[in-house]
Amino acid sequence: MGVMSFFGFFFGGSGANRDREKNNKRRLTVKNLNIDCGLWDIKNFKQGRTPNNGGYPYTVALYLDGKKVADCQDRGDDRGVHYSFKSREIEREFQAFVKALPVVDCNLDGYSFSCQPSEDMFLEELIARKY
Repeated sequence: MGVMSFFGFFFGGSGANRDREKNNKRRLTVKNLNIDCGLWDIKNFKQGRTPNNGGYPYTVALYLDGKKVADCQDRGDDRGVHYSFKSREIEREFQAFVKALPVVDCNLDGYSFSCQPSEDMFLEELIARKY
């Protein structure tokens, strides 16, 4: 193993990129997420230009009945979305709304199954509908 391939492997060279590309192919897809978003809406969607390990980072503002209730940030590293709600009551209302959503059909690497939508799935659905 040459010096360049040794350093390339440990510092993000072609071997690390291949592993990252392989992991990026393992994506959860949701079919038929036909849900009523109710009074929830988003604005100010901003997406980063460069991808991290899990995807592109983004920020978005979450609105309820026309009023801003949370700032949401996904760093693009497969850790999920970080929500900064204005109050604990609004956070509980959002969680209860998402928990009451119907079960949806999902697919992961060719395996089909049903799952309960999460807060992140609901937020991504709002983003997909609007942007």
